[in-house]
Amino acid sequence: MQSNNCCLNPDTTGKNDTTSSPQRLIVRYSDYLKMFFNWLFLFKKAYFVRPGLYFTGGTYDKNTPLLVTCNFLSTIILLYRKLRSLNVRLLIIDTNGINVWCSSAKGKFSSEEILNKLNIYERNILTDAEEIEIIVPKLSLAGVKLSELKKHKVRPVIGPVYVTR
Repeated sequence: MQSNNCCLNPDTTGKNDTTSSPQRLIVRYSDYLKMFFNWLFLFKKAYFVRPGLYFTGGTYDKNTPLLVTCNFLSTIILLYRKLRSLNVRLLIIDTNGINVWCSSAKGKFSSEEILNKLNIYERNILTDAEEIEIIVPKLSLAGVKLSELKKHKVRPVIGPVYVTR
C-alpha cells in the first residue's frame, strides 16, 4: 500500500498512471502556481492530475461521499478549496486534462470511464454496501449514462454545478 500523504502529482507526460490505493489529497503552493500558469497562458499547457482515488481529511473512510471528477488541475484545486475541511473521497478519472463539461461532450467523461476506474479498486475499499454510491457533477450528464452505472450496482447521485460553503 502506498503512502497516504501524497500531493496532487501533476502528470505533464501524458501518461496518466492510476494508483491502486487511496491517497490523501494535498494541494501545494506549486500546484496553485501551475493553475495560474494555465490561466495566464490561456490553457496552452495543461497540467493533468494523476487519476485515482483520493481523500480529504485525516484518514480514508469508505463511508464518506465519493465524488467523481476529471483530472483537470484547476478543477481539482477548486474542489479541494471547498472540500478540504470535510472528509470526502474523490475518484479522479482520466479526461486528458480536460474539464468535466468539455470532456463529457467529447465522450471522455463517461459511465464507461467511471466504471473502469472503480474496477481498479477492490470493492471492500470502496464500500460495504451492495451498491456503490457516487456523486457525479451535473455538467457530466451529456456523457454519463446513469442506466449503465445502475446495471453495475453503482448508484449515481447528481451533484451541483457549483459548490457553495
